[in-house]
Amino acid sequence: TRAYARVAVNGRFNENLEGLDTELEAGDRVALMYPFMFCC
Repeated sequence: TRAYARVAVNGRFNENLEGLDTELEAGDRVALMYPFMFCC
């Protein structure tokens, strides 16, 4: 199995922003979440 996590910046998934190119600023909150936690 592969390790996998979803990344959220300020509560928004990074693929809805600029993907891995999303620039962070001071005060941003970053979360690593289990892939399917958001849907249940």
